[in-house]
Amino acid sequence: MKEINITDLKDRPCHHLSYGQKKRVSIAAITAMEPELLILDEPTAWLDSKNTKRVSEILDNFSKAGKTMVVSTHDTDFAYEFADYIYVLEKGRIVRQGSRDEVFEDFEFLKKLNLNIPNVLKIKSYLKYKNLDENDYGKFLEEKNLL
Repeated sequence: MKEINITDLKDRPCHHLSYGQKKRVSIAAITAMEPELLILDEPTAWLDSKNTKRVSEILDNFSKAGKTMVVSTHDTDFAYEFADYIYVLEKGRIVRQGSRDEVFEDFEFLKKLNLNIPNVLKIKSYLKYKNLDENDYGKFLEEKNLL
């Protein structure tokens, strides 16, 4: 409960929790059981950026412990940052699969499927367009304490 920052919810009835709070409680309960396989559907839906980051850290720790996860999501930023291997489905069929770079390199393909281009790729494209170095941008973010 401490790891996912839900200690304040421990005595509240489930029907008094918001959707995002229920999601955090569910993820905490499941990961506490230490399963070998975790299947998640939209784990970041209805979470603010702070709690999305917190859930991502918990799932990352789960993965680093050698556990397997299958995640279904429309959140391309989360998928780009988190996934080792990606399958893109359209009408129940796999239309693309591969590493994040292989899947997300074709912006027109993403637009055709109404998927957002991950923000990090938008930034990289802009930097390339402006002939700027990614390292300079990283230094800028660190200086402004935005990482």
